[in-house]
Amino acid sequence: MHPSRRPSRRGTNRLAHCRTKGARRRSTALIQLLHGACYAIGTGVIGLAFLWAERLW
Repeated sequence: MHPSRRPSRRGTNRLAHCRTKGARRRSTALIQLLHGACYAIGTGVIGLAFLWAERLW
C-alpha cells in the first residue's frame, strides 16, 4: 500500500489525524498554486523582454 494512502486512524487521535490530513492537502494545493503563478510570471516577463527586444532592433 502506498504510504500516503494509509487508512484513517481510529480511536482518540482520529480527529487530530483528519485535521493533519486536511492541512497537508491545503499545503500541497498552495504549493501547486504558487508554482503555477511563478511559472506564469516568468513566462510573461520573458515574453515582454522579447517584445521589447524586437521593437528595439
